[in-house]
Amino acid sequence: SPEEILDVCCVARTGDNSSLRSIEPFTSIDMDLLSFQLEVANISFGPSTRGGLPPYTLASLALSCFGRLRELNVSGSRIVDDDVKILVFVCKNSLTSLEMSCCDKISDESLRHISRHVEGLVHFDISACFNVSDLGFAGLASCSHLSSLKASSLTHVTDQSIPYLRSLKKLVRVDLHDCCKVSQSSIKILLHELPNLVDLDVRNISLSRDKVTAQDKKHLS
Repeated sequence: SPEEILDVCCVARTGDNSSLRSIEPFTSIDMDLLSFQLEVANISFGPSTRGGLPPYTLASLALSCFGRLRELNVSGSRIVDDDVKILVFVCKNSLTSLEMSCCDKISDESLRHISRHVEGLVHFDISACFNVSDLGFAGLASCSHLSSLKASSLTHVTDQSIPYLRSLKKLVRVDLHDCCKVSQSSIKILLHELPNLVDLDVRNISLSRDKVTAQDKKHLS
């Protein structure tokens, strides 16, 4: 249960950094992140940084924020599903933006936790999270406040996932480029069903007989 994981992951906070509310990208994780009560954390890692944020570090960071975390970017990290489980349990009422692109150790389980508990999520990036499939994508239908979804390069996501986005009427931007098992015929659904959509990236998706036409694109706001 989440409570049991909390018991395992609880860490002692040291120092007094109560005035610090955000942190930007850095190249080393030697600093004592766990002493900060963060509201905004950009802890993304590029190719030049070996390994990224280690497993279970995110869980400890979330605990140290005491439910204050609003925006989090951990792209390129080695976080695991248990990290996400703790994150959403602790920050479910505060989290509005979550970027986890290129986190290849998370799976559909993480998406299920997020969709069930983080009701206020507005921006979500799961691009190149290669273990995410249609099963995890299904949960996004309950993220009713979502306005921006980046889900490119998801090789296990197919046309079956697209109808789950139809209920997300607040979606303004959707990125599905390089989702090679999503066809243009499914994209037509989004163009006709999402009234606020202004930006749709579907480069390099699967071709189909029912192609997106200029008339379809007129449905973009």
